[in-house]
Amino acid sequence: MKKDINAGINMEIEDKLIWKIQRWFRQEAPYLHKTIANGIKNLWRWFPLVWKDRDWDHHFIFDVLKFKIENTSKYVRLKDRYIGVERDSEIMMTCVRLIDKVQNEIYDGEWYEYVDQKMITEEVEEGSIKLIKVDFEITSEKFKSYFKKYPNVHKKALAASAGAERWPYTGISDQTLAMWMSHYNHKRAKRILFTLMERNIESWWD
Repeated sequence: MKKDINAGINMEIEDKLIWKIQRWFRQEAPYLHKTIANGIKNLWRWFPLVWKDRDWDHHFIFDVLKFKIENTSKYVRLKDRYIGVERDSEIMMTCVRLIDKVQNEIYDGEWYEYVDQKMITEEVEEGSIKLIKVDFEITSEKFKSYFKKYPNVHKKALAASAGAERWPYTGISDQTLAMWMSHYNHKRAKRILFTLMERNIESWWD
């Protein structure tokens, strides 16, 4: 009885294997030359990115995502096979631009563009160890211009500073408000990026 069961299972496996081979010859073998050509093209196109890829940082994950979305945008716009392709392509490129801003922390460090600082060093002793204490002193700032650039975010910063539990800084100086706004804009860029992808990525096919 056990032998009959095993024989039946083996026959079923052989039938599936034969069916898969037959299907491959019917559906894929005639286009093998194109598959090989596309594979070689992909290897050539992705090689520089793969060569520089590392596994230790989110920066490299964003590199792959950005490269893939940008390629898909170029492809659908080139083929232009359906209504709405331009909109889809523009959404993809918006994602690419957002990835670049998040990846390079453009928003998170934007507040630095509105301030000039000088570094102050001081030698301090802790027991028998001498250390160099580093601090920064603002020499000039244009935080008001930064606040005018993002008036709604500035209002949010003021509101957040009023709630001690949610305010991560000491005091509510213009500098701390600017820091909060930069961090907020960085998080907002990430949120918009992944919201756009969530809502649209399944329609990105040709």
